Amino acid sequence: MIDKYAWAPAILGYLYRQLYLVSRRDGKSISGCVTLIQLWAYDRLLPGRPKRAINTDLMWLRALAWGVPVDDHDRRENPHHHLLTYHGMFDFVMIQNYGRSLVPLICWGTIEYQMLDRVLRQFGMLQHIPEALVNMNNLRKAKVPFKPVNYRSTYSKYVAEWNLLVNEGVGIVRADLQNVGEYLSWYWGITKLRIGLIQY
Repeated sequence: MIDKYAWAPAILGYLYRQLYLVSRRDGKSISGCVTLIQLWAYDRLLPGRPKRAINTDLMWLRALAWGVPVDDHDRRENPHHHLLTYHGMFDFVMIQNYGRSLVPLICWGTIEYQMLDRVLRQFGMLQHIPEALVNMNNLRKAKVPFKPVNYRSTYSKYVAEWNLLVNEGVGIVRADLQNVGEYLSWYWGITKLRIGLIQY
């Protein structure tokens, strides 16, 4: 009888539940098949990704691709629990890649813009005058419950923006468009210098 059960959905559902529990403020540990998370991260995230054997790009199942032994040279280049190495990889992504992009982040019916051009100084880059905020009022309207929505066509504009970033680099924020003096002049012109009681 044991081979009659659908084990894959059960394992995945249990893992989703564990991810929810560990994301809570009091979450301290996680159980389940966390190897699935590791394999997902290897295929989709640069930081922490080990070297993979050649000619495995199209191998399926994907777990098998990461199980193919690599040669000794590539194995020595892999980071092994080295925190500074992982920090460096994340910093590289922030400076060089999608981390410093001005694009919509899409998750089904939820869309939010990543406005990194407003916080460049947090990542050690020169701050320039940011672009105007994207008007998202049309996406803030109350949705009709249980009404089917074709997200591909409804949000095609935002999907196209994301594809332009991935395929052509359109949307990556440059940090050297203006000098610091121009930014500070703009900043002081729109900033309230003192906050206090309203004077009647």
